[in-house]
Amino acid sequence: MILYFDSYITDKPLHQGWQKLRKIERKVRDGCQTYRTQSRLDITKYTLASYAQIDWTNVLIRYELEDPLQTKEFDRYILSLFPKAIIMHTRSDSQKDYQKSIELLQKLGDEWIFCSPNNDHPFIDVDKDVFIPLIKKANSLKEKYNNNISIAYSHFPEVNCSSQTGHLMNLSYCSNTKIIDEDKNCRSVLYPNGNLDSIQILHIDLLRNWFFSDDCGEARIIRPENLAPHIKPPVQVVIVPKHEIIRHYDGYMHTI
Repeated sequence: MILYFDSYITDKPLHQGWQKLRKIERKVRDGCQTYRTQSRLDITKYTLASYAQIDWTNVLIRYELEDPLQTKEFDRYILSLFPKAIIMHTRSDSQKDYQKSIELLQKLGDEWIFCSPNNDHPFIDVDKDVFIPLIKKANSLKEKYNNNISIAYSHFPEVNCSSQTGHLMNLSYCSNTKIIDEDKNCRSVLYPNGNLDSIQILHIDLLRNWFFSDDCGEARIIRPENLAPHIKPPVQVVIVPKHEIIRHYDGYMHTI
């Protein structure tokens, strides 16, 4: 499995116009030292450090910093964790950029890509081999579904609730999904309309399908979700773990 990290690192919030969310956030952060605002670069370092215990076949890190003066120091930090990492000092922000990354990933020779366009989803499991049974399950289904297979690695509450038939999140988000297989480690969920969530381990062929099947023109694409207006994703199977592996650092306030 290849770690593919591709992100812009800034302390500015992505959705600055969400005033309701910002008000709640300020109340929480100002009310407790534990929840004080942290440097996004420090959070990124914490996230990458948590990934360092996993046995990656290769590591590709693309990033840009809001403060470019910190680039050399951050490079040193990355290489202290991943001595053989491929580092690029630009984040992908277009279809063409992603296509270049995918071509490089293809050459690295591993079919499973841990896609990380987020910089704040640290690994929290005690077992670094937790992905092995999940990838084994994905491998058992890939031929039947033309390699359109992924593994949801984060947002554990949402992914599990949305995969349960009849749950409110299932009804509002993806009511046409179907559980096609289940064991002690995971559920295998069929998404007839695909699933463009970026926080997934993706088969390289599915990643290629997303970014090479249609022409997005000059559209700004900073994560797979941005493809939604431009492509029709294929039928996809998502492997949903039954316990939490990775956790969003700032919680799940975006669901409010």
